[in-house]
Amino acid sequence: GATGATGATGPQGDTGATGATGATGATGPQGDTGATGATGATGATGPQGDTGATGPQGDTGATGATGATGATGATGATGPQGDPATDDQTLSTDNSPGNISISGGNTITLNVNDADSNIGNEYNTAFSVVGSDLRLTDGGGNFDVPLSSLGSDDQTASEVDSDTPVDVDGDGTTEPTVEDVIQDIAPITSKAARIFYPPSIAIDASTTGFNRTVDLYQEYLDQFGSPTASSAGAPAAVPTYGRTELYYYVTYADPTVFDTTPAEFTIDANGVLTYDIIATPSDYNSLINVVFVVK
Repeated sequence: GATGATGATGPQGDTGATGATGATGATGPQGDTGATGATGATGATGPQGDTGATGPQGDTGATGATGATGATGATGATGPQGDPATDDQTLSTDNSPGNISISGGNTITLNVNDADSNIGNEYNTAFSVVGSDLRLTDGGGNFDVPLSSLGSDDQTASEVDSDTPVDVDGDGTTEPTVEDVIQDIAPITSKAARIFYPPSIAIDASTTGFNRTVDLYQEYLDQFGSPTASSAGAPAAVPTYGRTELYYYVTYADPTVFDTTPAEFTIDANGVLTYDIIATPSDYNSLINVVFVVK
C-alpha cells in the first residue's frame, strides 16, 4: 500500500568520537613585513689602522722677496805704499838660469834643471809614419805610437751632416745627413731613372700578315748610335745599354690593327717583337707604345 507519513524527529544522540586529523593544507601567502625595530646601540670603536704612505711632495712655493741690502762695512786700513808710488813694477833677470826679480819686491830662482841642460834635444826633428807606427823623433831618439791606437776617421753616412739640408723627396721634411738623402732619393732614382722610351720607329701595317718581327733593341741602337744631328761639343753617339741589360715592354698596341692576345703578341729576352697585323689602319696611322727598363 502507500507509504506512510514520516514520523517526528527523535532526540539528538551523543557526540561521536573525534575523527582522525586531516592532511595539512597548503601554506597561505606571506603576510606583510612588520615594522622596523629600534636601532641597536653603537658598537665599540675598532683599533686604529696603520698609517698610510706619505703622499707626494707638493710644488715648491714661490721664492720670497729679496731682503734689504745690509749696511756697508767699514773701510779697511790703507796698505803700505808701493814702489814706486804707482802700481808700475819691472821684472828683470841677471841672466843666470832661473833668476827673476821684481822692482820693490823680491828675487826668486826658478828650477830650470832638465837633467842634461842640452838644448839640442829640446825640439823635435822629425814626424813621420814608419810601417804601422807614427814616429816622433828628437835629440833623444825615436818615440813610436801604433797607428791602431789612434783610431780612425771612418764615418758612416748617417754621421755626415749635409752642409745645407734639403728636401730631396718633396715630403716637406729636409734630410739632415747623407744617409737620409740616400734613403729618400734611392726609391726615386731606382725607378724613374731606370725607365725610358726608345726612339720612334715605323712598323709596316699596310697589309695584314702573321708572325712578323721587329728588333726593338736594334732600332734603338741604330738611332741612338747614329743621331741625325747633335749639339755643338756633344759626343757623336748617345750612350746606350747592352741588349741583355734591358727589359722590353709594349704598354699599348691598337687592338683593331694588332692581335694583342698573349700568344700572338710576344717579346723575347733580346727585345725582338713578334706580332700579327689583323687589319690595316683606317687612317693609315696606328699607335704602339714601347718602354725600356734598365735591369
